[in-house]
Amino acid sequence: MTQISKEEIISLIDLTTLRGNESEEELMDLGILAEKYGVASVCVYPKFANFMRSNFPKTKITLVGEGFPINDVTLQSSDLEGVSSKTANEIDVVLDFKKWEEAQVIYDDLELNFKHEPYFPILGNIIKDHQRNGFKVKTILEVCRFSPEHLKDVSFAAIHIGSDFLKTSTGKDRHGATLESVKIMCEAIKASGRGVGIKPSGGISTESEAREYLNLVVSILGREWIVPERFRFGASSLLKDLIR
Repeated sequence: MTQISKEEIISLIDLTTLRGNESEEELMDLGILAEKYGVASVCVYPKFANFMRSNFPKTKITLVGEGFPINDVTLQSSDLEGVSSKTANEIDVVLDFKKWEEAQVIYDDLELNFKHEPYFPILGNIIKDHQRNGFKVKTILEVCRFSPEHLKDVSFAAIHIGSDFLKTSTGKDRHGATLESVKIMCEAIKASGRGVGIKPSGGISTESEAREYLNLVVSILGREWIVPERFRFGASSLLKDLIR
């Protein structure tokens, strides 16, 4: 079992609130906790980016965008208009499982045949645009919507189009991260040979659960993956369990 301190686990948390109707008092409480304990970032909707940046200038800010929790590329970043790398650091976008079904993507020797389906190249271009503008991009796969075999393929697709991280869940669907889904995603990262990060998200609320995921990732990708640049927890209540 890998020795990882509570402080290290805290440093990997994207402290999250995604109801969408948070009050300024609730956002202040979130930011104060983030600064006090040194989490990786706070994760909020784009409409709260300016408020969080003005009140917590030293805290990293993750935004969910592109029509979260469903990625409709026809939105063309409308929910992120006016947001720059001065007000936020990272963006979590959703890979639409319905578009995956339509695309019938085939994985073969680390190459992807998109069968003339434009969704994935378009999503890849959106990711690259965000990266050029200074953002790190985490792509959400909504693991509850994929069979194990399809999750393997969609993980390779998300890596192929340039994702900085693979993330398991929006927290808005049937269930979030599972050990099985994270195992599949980590194996895809390892096979790709790329330094893509992994973000288990949704339903991880206790230290013991967090350690299960950490030990799994270490067993596949190595201890070097357990740094904020390559590993995050998307969680709203995990911090409370770690500090109590």
